[in-house]
Amino acid sequence: MRVCFEPSAYNDPQGSRQNIVFQPPEAVQESLAALDEWALQQAAANSLQWFGKARSAESLAESYTPCSKKTDRYPASFRAKMNAAPPAAVRVWNKEREFCEMPSSLQGWFVAPRIVLRSVWFMPGGQFGLVLEVTDLLLFEHEATMRAQVACPF
Repeated sequence: MRVCFEPSAYNDPQGSRQNIVFQPPEAVQESLAALDEWALQQAAANSLQWFGKARSAESLAESYTPCSKKTDRYPASFRAKMNAAPPAAVRVWNKEREFCEMPSSLQGWFVAPRIVLRSVWFMPGGQFGLVLEVTDLLLFEHEATMRAQVACPF
């Protein structure tokens, strides 16, 4: 998957718990949709425990924040958390599957992330969603490097 934006912690440039946004292929989008469906089923089955009251499937669907986001103007994307500093820092691997240093910028890189479902988050107004966390990144090629390898047809 391509990393869409430079990972960051919203209002804290020094924050070590960062958001990373990926552009998933169709197969990953389908898996994320299945994960969203599973989360809604779990919320319905456990709504009394999770929300303090029984909630309808429609109410849960309205307040659930899906893993993947797609608009008419932009391709699908999804966000995960990533720890940039020890002790739980994301581990980075090169295409030879050797441990390596994190590049100075991840934006535009193609990566294979290992992602775990860490928890469910809740907001006071009833909003909820899943926390996905990147534990490992397998780096492939930077987008600019890949483009440079393509011969110009003109």
